[in-house]
Amino acid sequence: MAFGKQNNYLHSEMGFNFRMPMSQAEMVLKSLHNYEKANKKRRQVEKWYNDFFKDKVVRGHRDAVWVYDLITPNRDKIVKKLYSLGVRPFFKPMSQQPMYFNEHYKDLNAYTYSLMGLYLPVNETITKKTVKHICDVVLKYS
Repeated sequence: MAFGKQNNYLHSEMGFNFRMPMSQAEMVLKSLHNYEKANKKRRQVEKWYNDFFKDKVVRGHRDAVWVYDLITPNRDKIVKKLYSLGVRPFFKPMSQQPMYFNEHYKDLNAYTYSLMGLYLPVNETITKKTVKHICDVVLKYS
């Protein structure tokens, strides 16, 4: 399996997955009926993050809000404290995947940002209280 057993966004080889079980297709089609409602809630969660961070965290506008991404030099401490709430490090860039790895890629912005970036959760079930807690921890360590 190209994804690896550690589930850490590091692929051991190039792989493809063209399958979609019927249950997944049904779930996707059902979620499309709820898109407007879900997107409205995700925009609300994004606004909560923006309000709690005020001007302390600079982040550009996103058309699709599936996570709240930001850059911080203390990413690992924050991820360790908030992993159970869905806070995750940035994906590893293609230049770091074993099949493409080359030392000179360490000079690329994608590599630099991958070491400092994290994703904060944005979903329809997250509460304002949880978002505030996440923001408090991020601000404490940033």
